[in-house]
Order: sequence, then structure tokens, then C-alpha cells
Amino acid sequence: MGTRRYVLLLALGGALGCAPATVPEAPALPSYPERNGARAGASVVGEDPAPPLEPLPEPEDCRGWLQLARAQAEKALAAREATRRDRYARTAAAYRTALGACSNTRNHTPVAIAELYFELGRALAGAGARDEALAVFEHLVEHGERPVVEKSQAQISAITKTLLDLERAQTDPKSAIALHFEVIRFWFLAGDVEHALKDVDYWEGRWGKNASALELAVIVAEHHVRRGEWKDALERISNTAAFQKTAWLHTRVGAHALRGRAFARMKRDVQARREYDAARTLWKDPKKATEQLFGEAANADNAKRRMQRALDAVGEAVFYFADRERAKLRVLTLPSYRGPADAEKLSRFIEERWAVWAKARKRRIEAATGEYLLIVGLEPVAPPRWVVRAAASTGEMWAGLLASLEATPTPKSIQSHPELVELFRSRVSEVVEMDARYAVTAYETCLEYSVAFTAPLGPGEDCRDWLVARRKKESSAK
Repeated sequence: MGTRRYVLLLALGGALGCAPATVPEAPALPSYPERNGARAGASVVGEDPAPPLEPLPEPEDCRGWLQLARAQAEKALAAREATRRDRYARTAAAYRTALGACSNTRNHTPVAIAELYFELGRALAGAGARDEALAVFEHLVEHGERPVVEKSQAQISAITKTLLDLERAQTDPKSAIALHFEVIRFWFLAGDVEHALKDVDYWEGRWGKNASALELAVIVAEHHVRRGEWKDALERISNTAAFQKTAWLHTRVGAHALRGRAFARMKRDVQARREYDAARTLWKDPKKATEQLFGEAANADNAKRRMQRALDAVGEAVFYFADRERAKLRVLTLPSYRGPADAEKLSRFIEERWAVWAKARKRRIEAATGEYLLIVGLEPVAPPRWVVRAAASTGEMWAGLLASLEATPTPKSIQSHPELVELFRSRVSEVVEMDARYAVTAYETCLEYSVAFTAPLGPGEDCRDWLVARRKKESSAK
């Protein structure tokens, strides 16, 4: 899909009525991280690009795209001259194309998008892109509605059985144990909790407090966090000396992030800040951390999975601190005019008081945006989930300001003076127009990333919904 530009905009205008300053060019987003040899714009199997697809017609809504993609998928699967993996690679390409197009239509439905995404996951599994398929189904379990969640869990369960077969075929004990960690993690995701916990109890009894047992503790804590069982999660991953001295690096990073999330949800902010800061600090030297992570891994595939989990945890920690910076915007409200119905005094109020407000807002937005941009700069590759969320939060930051401005009431003292009302509303409209441009661009960026990283639900869906609502509002106002 190529490199995207990360457009997290800053409010650089001066006093109201002045033209906004030029928005600086933002840094480039790292390319879509490779999974199982897959690259953006390439086949999900091997290095050669997927065979070209016939152009799809232009339906008016997502259900139409879903029907067309399914028809093209059936045609691709019927092409017996190609290998099974190539047929599924073409099928996956059809669903990717439909997902991208569907995201740009106004008449979209979450159900159709989820179905498209589910079919993409099945196609990726058929093409041999196991890790990418599991990422799709995991996203659906986290953000989908019950019917698609249950279907996704069934797919995860089926893939987990293949992992068990791979584990039994391993001759290297470290590789076999690494695969078994994946099996247990996906048993939890598939909803087979009883089986997963029984297996955890067995292995914890054998391992005691070594690195493998501590990894199991984090896997169980992830399960509790997904269920909102914060105290149970904290009990599993207590901040003990064993974790600090014995656990692998990705285990420690993940444990700190999970503890941070649990404390944050329990409104224990001091502890949450401490845990998230610990997760962030462990990745302070990316090169050193990467070398340590690869040195601890069983093999190259295991190292990639550990890297993804570690970076996802670090991304969560950075996002937490960015959100804390963003929260400072809430205290910035547009000053209210309480003076007499006098044009000169109203103009002076707008030029002076609103100018101070605009500068304060600029500083706060710059600070929050700078924190969100740190997610994009994470090395060796930015975690996709948190890049999308950072873009969504930037849009929310602008949208919140926009909503408060649009709701600004006309001062009582000038309501009976049409010329003063017109002056006041025109100045408010200037700021609204500027903030609307920034909000739309930020949400469009979020939507691009949700498509680029194949994460259409959750924050990506929120960005799409806001854009659709905004376009309808602007159309009705014309």
C-alpha cells in the first residue's frame, strides 16, 4: 500500500480572524510490518506480487462490495491452473480491495465491513499467512459483534490445532515451548478458557518461577484484562523480583503495560504512570532491546512475534502519556464575552482575549501531538494498532474543540443587536472552519491507516462514522 504520511495537524493560527499558519510536513509512517513474508502491495505468499485482479465495478455501499468480492473470490478459487496458495492469495487481494473501497463509501455498515474482514482472514489462512490471519481474527474478537466474534473464535480454534501439530513435529525443545505459548494464548482467544487454564496449571507446576512460567502468567493476565478482571490480572503479574530478574524482555514489557492498564482502569493513576513508564523505559534503547529480544527467542519466527508484542506494549505506554497530555485541553474553553453591546469593546475582546486563548490552545495541541508522534517513531517499526489509535485520538482532539465552538452561545448583551451578532458569529465561524479542516484531515488520515493496517473496526470505524456524519452535516447546511 506504500508509505503513508502521518498527518497529525497542529493548530498554528494566531488570533481569530488571522489566516492559519502553514502546517509543517509530518514524518513518514514506516511500511506495513512484514508477517509471514507478506509485504504491503505484495502477495501474502512469497516475494512476487499477487496476480492482477479484474477491476471491480463501483457499488454504492459495503454490502455491494461484499457481494462482488465474494463473487470474485469464487472465481479465483475455481482457477485450478494456480496453486492452492496462489488461489487464496488472489482471494485475499479481492477482499483487501473491497475493504479499501468500502471504507471510502458513505453508505457503509459495520456488519458488512466485519464480514469482509472475516472473509479476508479466511483467505489469508488458506494462503498460508497464519500470523496475519490470526491478527485479523483477533481484531474481530476484540471489536466485532457476537456473530462474527463466534465465527472468528472458531477460526482461531482451527488454526490453533495446526499449531499443535507443528509443536509435536518440533525437535528443538525451545521452539516447541514457544509454539505452545501461542497455543495457550489462542485457546483463550478462541473462548476455550477451561482447556487453557488447565494447561497453564500443569506447566506452572513443572516450571515454578522460571522465564517460561512467567510468560504463562502474562498470557493469563491478558485474558483477565480482556474480560475487565483487573484485580485478577494484577494477582497474576505482581511486580516481583522474579519478573525483573528472570522474565524475558518482551514478557517484562508486556507485564508492565498490562499492570498499567489495570491500574488506570481502577483509577490508580500513580501506579499506572509508574508501570507505563517502566514499559517505555525498557525500550529506551531500541537497538539494544532488539538484540536482547532476538537473543532470547527460540527462532526467527518466534522473535518476530515477541517483537510485535513488545512494541505493541510500548505503543500502549506511549499512547497513555499522550492521552494525559491531550486531557489538558479540556480546561481550555472559549472565553465568554460579558461586556456591553458595544462594537468596539466586542472587537477588542475578540482580538485580545481570544488571541490569548488561541495561543494557549496551540501550545497544548502541540504538546499532545508531539506525544502521539512518538508512537510513529518507535523502532524498529511502529505498532499498527497504536498508530491508528493515535490518529483517531488526534481527530477526537480537533472534533472536541470543533463541537464546543459550534455550541458557543451568542452573548446575551448583544442578542438584540443584529450587527454585533453577525460580527460575533462570523468570528466564531472562522475558527470553526479552520478546526473543521484539521479534524477532517486527521480523521481521513486515521481512516487511511485503518485500511493500510487492515484494522477497520474499533477506532477505524469511529473515524469513518465521524467523517460520514460531518459530510452529511455540511451537505445539509448548503
